[in-house]
Amino acid sequence: MIQDSAIEQYVQRSKQFEDQTIILDSIRKSGTNYLRIIVANYLSLIYSSNEGRVSYSELKDMFPNQRDFVMFPEKYSDFKVHREYVPACKDHVIRQSGYSDFIFGHDDYEYLKYSSASKIVHLYRNPLDMAVSYYYFAFKNRIGSENKKESKIDLAVNHLMKFYIEHYRFARDFSRKSDKVIRIAYESLFTNPFDVVLMLFQWLNFKIDTNKLRVAIENSSINKARQEEKDTGRAVVMPESSTFTGSFVRSGAIGQWREHFNTVEAQMLIRLLEKHDISVDEFVMG
Repeated sequence: MIQDSAIEQYVQRSKQFEDQTIILDSIRKSGTNYLRIIVANYLSLIYSSNEGRVSYSELKDMFPNQRDFVMFPEKYSDFKVHREYVPACKDHVIRQSGYSDFIFGHDDYEYLKYSSASKIVHLYRNPLDMAVSYYYFAFKNRIGSENKKESKIDLAVNHLMKFYIEHYRFARDFSRKSDKVIRIAYESLFTNPFDVVLMLFQWLNFKIDTNKLRVAIENSSINKARQEEKDTGRAVVMPESSTFTGSFVRSGAIGQWREHFNTVEAQMLIRLLEKHDISVDEFVMG
């Protein structure tokens, strides 16, 4: 339960920082940066003279604000990746699209019901694939992981309990009550990006140019991200990390959980979700 004083403080900060924004509220490892780079490439093609691709390093400067850090600075002040709020200038592409900012975040989602944001986009992924992807991001691709003893299934349970279950349930239920929330499944975005992003951009009332949208999606592809990593010699996301090693970009395949969990383990995870009122029938499991 959020205390009234915390709500009042949040409402005041939301009026200051979230008013007329688009908030991308995503569950970890659900295509957050893929959708962000598509938005960046599209708006750049629509509203700027730049006809080239927006890189991930440019994305970081184009949309630098992470909601968790902006709205709860005291909570995240010790994070090495913490950045102060950077307002978009008046000729910024996001302002030309009719919004004040495009902010992303993974945490503190329970406050969103009190947000001044114009639109909230919730991005989610089937929970078992999320657990696998987060295993690689937070464990397998970290220096020193070979010395840790946690099993993959134990890590999956921890990830689902810590990052998935309550967030997913909140967004699912909140979207049923608010017309400023739209939910997008990673699986749909991954397999049919043009139609899904077109639908999203129409909902956001963006200026629509289908030819430029196709170019933006191509410029945001996994292959382009891999080439950028090859060219720069570092991961496209968290390049400054001293503990992350290897590529940030994996296959993105749907159903990869089947290669990592046996039948008994998968059923255990499914029962855990069902215990918390989440059915796998709500997802494309692959």
